[in-house]
Amino acid sequence: MGSVRAADAQAWASRTSCEVDFREVVNAVRYLVRSGCGWRMLPIHFGPWQTVYGWFRELARRFLFQTIHDVALMLDRERAGREASPTAGVIDSQSDRSIYRGFRTARRTNGRGWPNLTL
Repeated sequence: MGSVRAADAQAWASRTSCEVDFREVVNAVRYLVRSGCGWRMLPIHFGPWQTVYGWFRELARRFLFQTIHDVALMLDRERAGREASPTAGVIDSQSDRSIYRGFRTARRTNGRGWPNLTL
């Protein structure tokens, strides 16, 4: 069992031996989400797509994206002079009304259109 862990550690060390700016990895993931492009179409200034993909898989496996998001949000709120964590939430009237209608709003009636549609 100890040799398996040593082999894993050695593989991890060889995979991460090239120098990569972690900020560029995060920027590359943000670029991918925003543009919708594939991994292989990632611009070269972010680094090799295999490296970015490897870091993405590692961060996703450890559920670190939510932590990174939460920390960045708290820092932005503090920089803007507000409390680090929000103290209130907002629900608009449209989302509130949709709770009471239930599943029947999307049901069709004999091909005559949507039942709640008024023109």
